[in-house]
Amino acid sequence: MEEQEILLESGTNELEILELMLGNQSYGINALKVLKIAQYDESQITLVPKLHPSIIGNIRILEKSIPLVHLQKHLYEDQPPSETERPIVLLTKINSAVNAFLVDGFRRIHRVYWTDIQPPPMSLSMSGSEVTGIATLPGRDILMLDFESIITTIFGDMSPNRRSGNRGADADADARKSERGRIKLLLADDSIVIREGIAEKLEEAQYTNHRVYTNGQELYEAYLEIKREAEKAQKPITDYVQIVVTDIEMPVMDGLTLCKKIKESSPEITVIILSSMVNEQMEIRCRDVHADGSLAKSEIYKLIGLMDQFGTVHH
Repeated sequence: MEEQEILLESGTNELEILELMLGNQSYGINALKVLKIAQYDESQITLVPKLHPSIIGNIRILEKSIPLVHLQKHLYEDQPPSETERPIVLLTKINSAVNAFLVDGFRRIHRVYWTDIQPPPMSLSMSGSEVTGIATLPGRDILMLDFESIITTIFGDMSPNRRSGNRGADADADARKSERGRIKLLLADDSIVIREGIAEKLEEAQYTNHRVYTNGQELYEAYLEIKREAEKAQKPITDYVQIVVTDIEMPVMDGLTLCKKIKESSPEITVIILSSMVNEQMEIRCRDVHADGSLAKSEIYKLIGLMDQFGTVHH
């Protein structure tokens, strides 16, 4: 399986899930994040000292040496890994970084709607299970994994913002603190790690007037309530919310569909889309739903500057 183009229409709330196996349990990843599926060849492994316990070593693949994460060992560190005769390597590209994961097998690709994926129960969310949703298919459940969180846990936050500070994105913060605090914004992301990280950056930059949601449907319902309130008061909706910042991949409703719905009803609201999938096709999809801006999550340090461009306080 090689890197593929996006074939789904923008804003239809559809995605393709690649179903992979760990033991007898099915797990899922957005197929757009997968560059290649290859048979595991132990002879291609180079052992490297002082690696994270979840990393087997570096594997030679596509003429590159890439850290190979033993996914089952990472998820179930207290249990012995299952044994399979023909393990496979999943090569992914997430937030511009290429990583490899060892899994037991690959079953198939499913085209589903985000409404087919429900948020995990609270017990899973609070336990740090790194599951962001559950897709129920005939005969089995597929657990959608938070690969962004897994990569951050193993490799750390590799964004430029964390490595070298704000790099000028917040240079005018002192002059804008008061105005930023009056900007009302809504944020949606299904990953608790990413969600908390973005909220922290917003608060550091004095964008303190924000509300946070775990998926697009939650935010959309909040938007509809705000819209009803604005109409009842006969006031513009931008008195109540000026900016929406949203992830793309979320259970129930994805960020592209959320953006499309908000822009159809309230085009005056600024919508900024964040994505861990960075390519020209994704930028096209963001433009198709009339997003005002889009950023790779690896470029999160640019978010404050982008919000400053669009953020106008309405009185």
